[in-house]
Amino acid sequence: MLWKQVVSELMQDLKLDGADWHTASAKYGWSFRLRLKQRNIVYLGPRKGFFVAAFVLGDKAVIALRNTDLPADLLHTIAQTKRYPEGTPVRIEVTNQDNVGVVKILARIKLEN
Repeated sequence: MLWKQVVSELMQDLKLDGADWHTASAKYGWSFRLRLKQRNIVYLGPRKGFFVAAFVLGDKAVIALRNTDLPADLLHTIAQTKRYPEGTPVRIEVTNQDNVGVVKILARIKLEN
């Protein structure tokens, strides 16, 4: 199951120390947050048959993405996404193993920047 793989690999590889279910309101539903020292790294949102990995990336992280092996269309989408005071939102639908690699790269970039 991809959900369990993503959670276990991110927790182990990035040495994350926190995970919990969270909701901002009933309108937005529940998400599973993975954290390091109270800093939210990724939000995982369950969907029917897949899940969404959501990030809020700061300016340094968005710049650092340019030096990765992420698909060009994803980098273009991120570059065109509206930036909010909290950062740039990025959502990845995790439907297969390729998406797991993308989530791991984004999580590492988020953590390092």
